[in-house]
Amino acid sequence: YKTGANLRDAAAGPQFLYARGNFLFFGRLLFGEARSLVQVGGPQEDSSRVVIGGGGLDYNITSRFAVRAFQVDYVHTNLFNTTQDNLRFSTGLVYRWGTIKKTHRTLAPNP
Repeated sequence: YKTGANLRDAAAGPQFLYARGNFLFFGRLLFGEARSLVQVGGPQEDSSRVVIGGGGLDYNITSRFAVRAFQVDYVHTNLFNTTQDNLRFSTGLVYRWGTIKKTHRTLAPNP
């Protein structure tokens, strides 16, 4: 933000999870909108579609906390008629607000 450029992405889409022991692998494909406001040489604003694809690995400490070993995302936008293809890498502590409950169906025997 100190360079005079402000970029924000808002995206949503499916996320796929695979749990194995204390490890949680995830992958996702998100679609949304990117907005940019540049203050250099006068204010200029643009918006564009954004596509984000990526994944990562969490190590579960408890049911609520995990350590994100890595997350890598490919971010594609087209702001100010210029294509941007960027990689985003992150790591850190994860707090989960809730969990996805699995439901099991039982089949009733036919009479």
